Amino acid sequence: MKPGDRAPDFSLVATDGTTVALPQGDVVLFFYPKDDTPGCTIEANEFTACYEQFQEKGVAVFGISADDNASHCAFTEKFALTVPLLSDTDMHVTKAYGCLGEWKGEPSVMRKTFVLKDGIITKVYEDVTPEGHAQDVFSLF
Repeated sequence: MKPGDRAPDFSLVATDGTTVALPQGDVVLFFYPKDDTPGCTIEANEFTACYEQFQEKGVAVFGISADDNASHCAFTEKFALTVPLLSDTDMHVTKAYGCLGEWKGEPSVMRKTFVLKDGIITKVYEDVTPEGHAQDVFSLF
């Protein structure tokens, strides 16, 4: 997936139990490998730290991993995360966005972030370094 491509639509379960479809408008999707691991925790905490700022600008932000909703809920509770996390347990959305990789011989979600405007990809962050990433993304708005 690259800028100018239409973002694949999806329907995934969020931490609050609702089903979320790809919204219109400004959207940030950050794909991450695993709940409650060092880099993923930094990234989720940083998106939480500026989540209200994103909302004030009308930007929807979602984290996506292959962890199930129970794992997302525990991760959210442990770190008081406010950014919604979406469960892609069969990795179909991960695959559609080109974020399926391998870690220690097993399928894994690669750390990538997509910025969308009305369903069109406007920016892709590859090989994301978690520290400072959320602020970098926010600076686009």
